[in-house]
Amino acid sequence: MTPEEAYEFAAQWHEKQAKYCLEISQDDMRVSQDIRDKALTAMKHHNASAVGLRHYAGQLHRKELLDVA
Repeated sequence: MTPEEAYEFAAQWHEKQAKYCLEISQDDMRVSQDIRDKALTAMKHHNASAVGLRHYAGQLHRKELLDVA
C-alpha cells in the first residue's frame, strides 16, 4: 500500500464514521439532544479529517510527480 492509498483508506474510515455520527444526530426518538449535538460535532470533525487526509495525499502525489520530472 502506497502512502497515498493509506491516506485514502483513512479518509474513507473518517467518512464512514461521519455517516454514523450523522445518523445518531438525527435520531431524536432514541437519543437525547445533548448526545445528538455531540454527534453532530463529531460528524464535522470526521468530515474535516477526511478532507485533510485527502489534501495531504494529493500533496504527496504532486511531490512524487515533480520528483520524477
